[in-house]
Amino acid sequence: MKIMITGAEGFAASRIMEAWKDRHELWGVSRRQMDITDRDETRRVICEYSPEIVIHCGAISDLAVCDNEPERSGKINVDGAENVAAACRESGSRMVFFSSDQVYFGNDAAGPRREDEVLSPKRLYGKQKLEAEKRCLEILPDGVILRMSWMFDYKKNRPEEHDTLVTSVRQALKEGKQMQYPVYDFRSITYIGEMIRHLEKALLLPGGIYNFGSPNECSTYEVVKELLRLQGTDMDLLAPNREAFADKPRDLRLSQDRLLSFGIRFENTQDGLKECLVQEEKRRVREGEG
Repeated sequence: MKIMITGAEGFAASRIMEAWKDRHELWGVSRRQMDITDRDETRRVICEYSPEIVIHCGAISDLAVCDNEPERSGKINVDGAENVAAACRESGSRMVFFSSDQVYFGNDAAGPRREDEVLSPKRLYGKQKLEAEKRCLEILPDGVILRMSWMFDYKKNRPEEHDTLVTSVRQALKEGKQMQYPVYDFRSITYIGEMIRHLEKALLLPGGIYNFGSPNECSTYEVVKELLRLQGTDMDLLAPNREAFADKPRDLRLSQDRLLSFGIRFENTQDGLKECLVQEEKRRVREGEG
């Protein structure tokens, strides 16, 4: 397929492009190639390339940056998504929009969270993503919205790339720093490789909103503890954080029911950790043979 991917230098987009480089005709665009906050430029670039599918990953996903720079983040996260949707409608391209599990943060109900819940996001980033979802589906009712979970990988593609759970834990171990992770925080935590493996099938889903991440019954503290066990590393530096979310546990686990009805099944977070470490070892072997 002929696919355009926005946010090309970001965590998800860069890995999708790496995995699919021999499978599809890809063009990854960063702001240098297309400023999504410029409606006319976005329309021109997308219509000239005329992709079958646009995977819109481009966003400001740092929650603190969104809070501190609401106008700038709103232009990118909301107006930018709307501009991409409008350009896709004109070019006849299908849009697959990466949203976030943060749209669920603020609901008091216990998870797993379902796509048809009434939402009232607590943080600005979640509010922006929810508004972007609404605008995109108004323009493109057959567009696909994927609510992404917290994702991890065993490596960073660039030094300036943000850390994920695995790389953060390993950096703390390397520096001998104490780690605290919350026991009242429950999230779908997903290996990026598994997300990409299911993404091709998701490109063909009927229009609508879908949770897109691993099931997980463990707290964030328990997930880190399992990572340390799988790595065979010392747990002395890990401590439970019993204060965060103690008054109201956070539950952002994603229901799998809708995806399962279309034959897409994510492994749980613990199996995702195992796969991540297996893929890391395979890479080491390949590089050693080279």
